[in-house]
Amino acid sequence: DAAPLADQLDQKLNLTANIPPQPAAPRLPASPNASIQKFDVDPNLMALAQRVNTSKARVNCKPDTQKQILSTAALFVKATGITDVSDVEQRHLNYFVKVLSELPQSYGKSAKDAARSIDEILMLARALPEEKVGLSPRTVNGHLDRMNLLLTTAQSEGLSISATLKINLLRVPETQRARDKRDPFEPHQIARIFKHPIWTGCKNLRRRHQPGTLVQKDAFYWGPILAAYTGARREELLGLAPDDIMSIDGIPCINIRANANRGLKSEAAKRIIPLHEHLLELGFLEFAATRQATKGRALFPELVPTNTSDSFGDKFFYTWDRVLDLQLGEDGAGMSFHCWRHFVIAFLKTDTSVTDKERRDLAGHVGGNVHDEVYDKPSSPRAMRRVVNLPPRVF
Repeated sequence: DAAPLADQLDQKLNLTANIPPQPAAPRLPASPNASIQKFDVDPNLMALAQRVNTSKARVNCKPDTQKQILSTAALFVKATGITDVSDVEQRHLNYFVKVLSELPQSYGKSAKDAARSIDEILMLARALPEEKVGLSPRTVNGHLDRMNLLLTTAQSEGLSISATLKINLLRVPETQRARDKRDPFEPHQIARIFKHPIWTGCKNLRRRHQPGTLVQKDAFYWGPILAAYTGARREELLGLAPDDIMSIDGIPCINIRANANRGLKSEAAKRIIPLHEHLLELGFLEFAATRQATKGRALFPELVPTNTSDSFGDKFFYTWDRVLDLQLGEDGAGMSFHCWRHFVIAFLKTDTSVTDKERRDLAGHVGGNVHDEVYDKPSSPRAMRRVVNLPPRVF
């Protein structure tokens, strides 16, 4: 008779239990390429620029600086056609500097430049007046500094870099002292700027340069007024968050601090600036309160960049530059938004009641010595309110 089913199962289980364990299958040695690949780094210049920007050693690098590093790498590739950092030779760097000296001074300020070939851009430059061609020595040297950073980083990563590269031989001497590079706005220029339709009345939002009845209080209206009364940097003002406008000890102030829109140039740039009385009369606090109610990230949402390579100031530039051209003409040659900063600082230097420390606190400059940096406390909002209200009203 056949054994009961339960007995058959028991027999099978016992047989299985007596089978000795089988040795594990031997592990195959790793592919010889695996250990090599983990040490490999991409020699592509754009990939290298991205690694520089994301390096932990550069965690405090400003967004503007990161953008400049990417811009230098992209322009070098565009000018020379060299994409592999290991292929860079001295002759390529020399040609790069030659291209920089032949570019329009306005290069990069138009979105169309990105789509144009380097030959097309140089051809457009040949049709311009001589004084509008060639990047400034400071800009050229900035590109060289960033190329040096890229090459040094590549070498530290173990990439092969030519030993004959000598970037310092290509640096362009700067003929002006730092204080002469940008002039402050003069009173007659300020008066003409604020007679532009943006402040007196424009036709509509698409025709801000044509006279009309509309005064739109947005970034283009407030930006230059804020700069004229604070001396703050362009991105510090245009990248403000709504909550950066606050009351401190009962005094309406701007809190210049890092936010989700932009960082700051340095630790010294953190500061509290009281609002000029004219700003209060023009309704700036009410404007800020309206923006705060929206819970948005930007005081000037119309300037929010649409990609990672742009800044708040980039969207502001075209309209502002057009204002300078229309209002100042040749008298405004070389002028920029930064001239407001020079105007405020230069004006306060003429007032003997303003101390060096108060000027530094307003401008966000570092102290004159170690004692200033370590032991001095920021001037109070009450003291700074007096300083802020010293410059004359702009209109």
